[in-house]
Amino acid sequence: MTRASRLFLIAVSHLLFAAAAEAQGVSFIARSDFGAGSSPVSVAVDDFNGDLSPTRSVSGTVANVTTGLPIAGATVRILDTPIPPTTTDANGMYLFASVVEGTYDMQASAPDFMTQTQTGVVVNQDVVVDFGLASSGTPNQLYGVWGSGASDVWAVGYGGIILHWDGSAWSMVSSGTTYPLFSVWGSGASDVWAVGAFGTIVHWDGCAWTSIPGGTTNFLNGVWGSGESDVWAVGDEGIIHWDGSVWTRVPGATRVFGVWGSGASDVWAVGAFGTIVHWDGNAWTSIPSGTTDRLNGVWGSGASDVWAVSGFGTIVHWDGNAWTSVPSGAMHSLSGVWGSGASDVWAVGSGGTLLHWDGSVWTSVSSGTTNVLYSVWGSGASDVWAVGSGGTILERRHVGNAGTLQGTVTDTTGLPVAGAQVQAVGPVTRSTTTRGDGTYRLTWVPEGSYDITVTHPDHNPASAGGVMVVEGQTITQDFLLTGEGYSRGQ
Repeated sequence: MTRASRLFLIAVSHLLFAAAAEAQGVSFIARSDFGAGSSPVSVAVDDFNGDLSPTRSVSGTVANVTTGLPIAGATVRILDTPIPPTTTDANGMYLFASVVEGTYDMQASAPDFMTQTQTGVVVNQDVVVDFGLASSGTPNQLYGVWGSGASDVWAVGYGGIILHWDGSAWSMVSSGTTYPLFSVWGSGASDVWAVGAFGTIVHWDGCAWTSIPGGTTNFLNGVWGSGESDVWAVGDEGIIHWDGSVWTRVPGATRVFGVWGSGASDVWAVGAFGTIVHWDGNAWTSIPSGTTDRLNGVWGSGASDVWAVSGFGTIVHWDGNAWTSVPSGAMHSLSGVWGSGASDVWAVGSGGTLLHWDGSVWTSVSSGTTNVLYSVWGSGASDVWAVGSGGTILERRHVGNAGTLQGTVTDTTGLPVAGAQVQAVGPVTRSTTTRGDGTYRLTWVPEGSYDITVTHPDHNPASAGGVMVVEGQTITQDFLLTGEGYSRGQ
């Protein structure tokens, strides 16, 4: 790479991540591993004019979010920068020894675990950024994702697999079918629908998934509704509607792949050859899309702001009057689209494609994977999920909305208690297990009040109520476990 190319790459990195405007140069030192017998690996990058911006260290641990055990060999990246990725040592620890001050997105990934991204990491001093990775528990294709909130997320896929996220870990839930499930949506935590191959429809009532006859044996590709008694499913041979009692066929279109609406009288469905049809409360009507590409997904922030994405990377937008093509720069097929608002929209697709709309332009964002991403959904701008091939689950969190809980669990002799289960219940539920030295750490904990309990088979439980987590701060809560009675947090 020429000096000019390197300078250009650095300049783009600074602009993207809002580095200090007065910064005149860049110098990075990355460390690929550390521990006994290891030494830093230094990577020099040309600066602009010889002046160096202040640099800080970024370090932390990558652990199994369910067990609390360290993950060795995990890859940690500072996205969209020239800084080479690093890997965790046997203790799950990583270090970037020298990073220019600024605001960054960081990502951790490991085989058999979902990839996690933390956005908005402010480096203005030496900082610690920990990651807790969860296993998806499946190598199967995952085609759809939806949730009622940050601690209630469903993913569906090949072989009838259904996974559930409770705020701490993914677990497998029996669907009662082995047919592929392509889409999932609900009106709330106790009213969730999933649809798939051969007309498969299953419903979650808060306790179990049960099969519901849909009156078709054709593939159903998408599902959406405005409420419990107004749900639409679209597929290869048409559109069906749930009125609270039964599914019935409604004339509309065939070879339909996605459906979304802003309300009961404003529903859009998209499909093959640029098909777009609109439901006004009485009938489905064809609306010109301006493209003949296959449209795979549709989502909007309101009646006059709707997006549809295609298998050829085309993105079209409805402004309340007409559909028009919007440049995206996508080089791959796009499968799904979702947003938290008009200026925060995500599109996903093959090759790990991840695009973001900021209200003005679509830009490519590193996903950390080359697997196909089929679906995207979030509980808000700071909590976004994407699922795809090979059991891929990506989570993107903004660290500015959360804090960290940590502490040490000891017994009455002062010795650390390893393997104790720590659970914090509040706005979300987080859990982990103490390490060999009795310490625990819970990251990405949203602000709020939490009740924390600690259990261990050889000790009586301990608890601490009303522990306040504050944005950007680390809260320490230690526990003493006794052999009898019920202990409180220290």
